[in-house]
Amino acid sequence: MSTYIGPFPPELLLVIFEYLVPSTSAFYDADYIIQEWHARGYYKDLYGRLRCASPGSTLAACARVCKTWNRPAVNALYRELVVAKLGRLDVTEEETDETAWEAVWTRTTEERAALLTRTLADRPDLSRHVQTIQAGFGRDCDRAIQYGTFEAVVDLITLCPNVTHLDLTLGCDDDYMDLETSALSSKDVELLMRLSQLRHLSLRDSQHIETSGDLCDYVPTFAVVVDFVTLWPTLETLSLQLDADRVFPPLDHEWPQTETLLSLRDLRLGHINDEMAVAVAQHSPNLRNVTLLYASADILAGLPDSVINLTITSVTDSQLPSISHLRRLKSFAIVGECTPTSMLDYISQVPQTVETLTIAHRFFRASRTDFLDLLEAKLRRLHALRQVIIEIPSKLLWNSQRSELRALLSAKFASNYPYLIFRFKDVEDTGSRNAWNRVPRMVPVTDEADHDLLSPITA
Repeated sequence: MSTYIGPFPPELLLVIFEYLVPSTSAFYDADYIIQEWHARGYYKDLYGRLRCASPGSTLAACARVCKTWNRPAVNALYRELVVAKLGRLDVTEEETDETAWEAVWTRTTEERAALLTRTLADRPDLSRHVQTIQAGFGRDCDRAIQYGTFEAVVDLITLCPNVTHLDLTLGCDDDYMDLETSALSSKDVELLMRLSQLRHLSLRDSQHIETSGDLCDYVPTFAVVVDFVTLWPTLETLSLQLDADRVFPPLDHEWPQTETLLSLRDLRLGHINDEMAVAVAQHSPNLRNVTLLYASADILAGLPDSVINLTITSVTDSQLPSISHLRRLKSFAIVGECTPTSMLDYISQVPQTVETLTIAHRFFRASRTDFLDLLEAKLRRLHALRQVIIEIPSKLLWNSQRSELRALLSAKFASNYPYLIFRFKDVEDTGSRNAWNRVPRMVPVTDEADHDLLSPITA
């Protein structure tokens, strides 16, 4: 016998439906997915396997239950639009003929892009729900539309007026040396500038996130990247993951002096050359949060003093770069590749305004007592410090081991630091700590009108 429990609020239904969406960060941290699946022997058709686990069919079924379920289910179903299924994944190892490869590519990209664009154009009641679009260019990109111009992707993006997060992979193409075909046209710029809701932009090259395939040396130019970065003055979060050795500014190129990213608050830099990183940082006077996958002296020195939260994963220079000029810094984290000595040297440099310090658990593994003695001495100058967060990979320490470490820390610091709190933070893996490419989910679009939103968007 069933019991009537009354209608769920839409907000609660949305939370429930979100559990149907894969919890993996496949669309935002493909580096981690590829790394993990490669270790298990799944590297070869990675995205094909991920697509097989798509929750779209289940969410679509939920949307058909009733009008109450329809709206939150559709929000979850159409919130993220990923242009997937590259022609290369449809080619077997035996099909090496260039003509056959090109035919498959043309069929699976141009036709699918046209179908998707037509669906979005015919159903604005669906396209208005799209908040994240992930697409790419280039023959080595697993989420790509054919190169030549940016017109296809521009047409696709501009059909979704409520897009807040744009994730573009700028892959390889043999025509990249032709600046006329690799740059944004004036028409493209005009259309893209209409996206007044855009707040988050992720740009990356295909070398770091795609499955196996031949790469070429023709990659996005510095000018093309600058075009995208400076296109939207409303940007709040910018993530750049571009090959530091292959994407570099020409000697005669300068950042447009009139282009200042006044709204940018969150900067996340992965593989990127120092020149580009410094250019972005110096033209973002209101930066608050900076996450660096690789921290060099030039990049750190170029950060504005407005930064209040800084996370460093790896230090590339033999000599530690100075961060003493960040006089407003409140949170500092060094959680990647760094020796205990280097980490302690960094702590001695951070401004006395720091309230939260995050360090990795591995610093406590060897010579624990000696390390705690040195750490205790370094923390004496940080009068504003209130908590130390220790990052621990999930399932690394048993509860008894954590209790032992917590007791040791309390005994060591309680007398001299009565207000200091030690917290343990579980991280699933290396990919979880590399937050330079993580963008939080946006609040879904809602209104009072009821719509029959059952037609699928085909990507």
